[in-house]
Amino acid sequence: MVTNVYGITIPRFSNAISVMLLLYIGQQLHGRLKVKFDNPYLFAAAVLIVYESSLLIGTIGMNHNGYKDVLQLTVGCTAALYAVCFISKKLVKLRIGKVLEVCGRESFYIMGLHIVGFKLCTMLLMALGVVDGGLEYLMTPKLGNNIILLIVYTLCGLFFPVAFIYGLRKLKSFILHDIHHAD
Repeated sequence: MVTNVYGITIPRFSNAISVMLLLYIGQQLHGRLKVKFDNPYLFAAAVLIVYESSLLIGTIGMNHNGYKDVLQLTVGCTAALYAVCFISKKLVKLRIGKVLEVCGRESFYIMGLHIVGFKLCTMLLMALGVVDGGLEYLMTPKLGNNIILLIVYTLCGLFFPVAFIYGLRKLKSFILHDIHHAD
C-alpha cells in the first residue's frame, strides 16, 4: 500500500507481494485448517462479502495495487476464493469440470503460451478476411461487442497451449521410446 500512496508501484514486483500473501492464505485454508469448500452457508456468506465489498469499497485489482487496504484484499479475495472453490467442487463431476481440470493442470503453459494462441487466431482470421490488416497489425483486434470473436479468441488462448504441450509430450515420449528400443 505504501508504494501506491507514494506512486512508486512497480506492477510486476508489487503485485507479486500481494499474490504471495494470497497464496499463503490459500495454503493455510487448505493445508492447516482443512477447509473443504462445501458449506453452502459459507458460500452464500462469501458471495455476499464479495458483493458488498465491491459495492462499498470498489473492485480489487492486483496490478497497480488497485485495492484500498490489505484488509480489503485479504477478506475480499479469501471470500472470492471460497466462492470459486465451492463452485469448482460442484462442477468437477460434470464434463465442463474435466475441461477445467485440464486447464488447471496445464495453467503454467496456458499462461506462457496464450499470446501465441491469440496471434495464431489473428493470423487465421486475417487469412479468412474476418480481420483486416497485414502482419504488421498482428495484435488482438478490438472485439467490441462481438461475442463470437471473444469466444474464438478465448478458445484459441486456452486450447493452443494445451494442444501444443500435449503434442510436445507425445513427441518426447516417441523419441525416448525409439531411443530406449534402439539400445
